[in-house]
Amino acid sequence: MKDFEIPSLDECNEMVERLQGKTVEDMIALFGQPTREQGSRTEHRLADGKPWVVEVRRSFVFYGVGKTIHRLKVTERADGQFEFNMQGRKIEDDHPA
Repeated sequence: MKDFEIPSLDECNEMVERLQGKTVEDMIALFGQPTREQGSRTEHRLADGKPWVVEVRRSFVFYGVGKTIHRLKVTERADGQFEFNMQGRKIEDDHPA
């Protein structure tokens, strides 16, 4: 299992606020070309013990977008809403087994 630093909650909130109302093209203008892209798919999720389905139009991954946010995944759902997932840097193991 990989361990990652926890990004600053303040920086995550600022990032979400900054991206509100933006298009994918706006985000690409802000962060450059995404490192990874994935096309449409159906995701089966579980929320509050109840299964539900999300239709995803596309998703993008950007790296190095903030001081504590290393990885930003933007998921555009088929309903036009965006989901943001942020992750800090990988914690390097100084003592390999």
